[in-house]
Amino acid sequence: MTQQVKDLEFLKTTELFRGMNVGDMEFGMCSLKKGSLVSNRYMGEKSIGIVVTGEIAVSSVTQDGKELTMKRIYPKDCFGICTIFTHAEMPNTLQCMCNTNVLYIKKSELLKVFKRDPELMLHIMTIFNKKILFLQKKIEMLNTTSAKARLADYLVSHANSNGVIYLRTGKTGLCSSLGISRATLYRELDNFRLSKAIEYTDQKIVIRDVSHLRQFSRHHLDSPAASC
Repeated sequence: MTQQVKDLEFLKTTELFRGMNVGDMEFGMCSLKKGSLVSNRYMGEKSIGIVVTGEIAVSSVTQDGKELTMKRIYPKDCFGICTIFTHAEMPNTLQCMCNTNVLYIKKSELLKVFKRDPELMLHIMTIFNKKILFLQKKIEMLNTTSAKARLADYLVSHANSNGVIYLRTGKTGLCSSLGISRATLYRELDNFRLSKAIEYTDQKIVIRDVSHLRQFSRHHLDSPAASC
């Protein structure tokens, strides 16, 4: 099996192309070092990027100069979808947290595929809309003044079917995502634990009473698998 065939098979496992016929779609690969900034352009053209290996942090700067981590992008996650068909550039900063390989699909190639396969176009556009809606609600959440509400929002929206949230970036990453200090995070976690709404360790948080959390959660995000 050639590398190109392997990469096409990989594409079929991603959210964007799962269950779809990728055919002879053309794409490019880019290897980035830890700490490198990530672009949504490949060979000078706006593109969608899909992480093959590694990890990318998506951050944004607030009006008061505070940097917030909006999301971590892991293998099979994509970025660049919100601006690929506009003249605007990405509003966020993307940086590799380790050596990372990215698969790029250029805008011109994507348009070519859309003309050939309307079913694939509808599938991808549906995902685009879901991710844009998620980002909108994420921004609304970050504008919530209450740290308790931010934490409740995060827990409700990121729990799996068993009510578990795995902290892949630890408490530090969670603080960055919520835009709060470690002291504030631990205070609110302890408050929720005392009310028997959650249990937590260094690696995970387990929801025991989701109805209690929803009393404080103002927004309900559709999916944790969103990117820029």
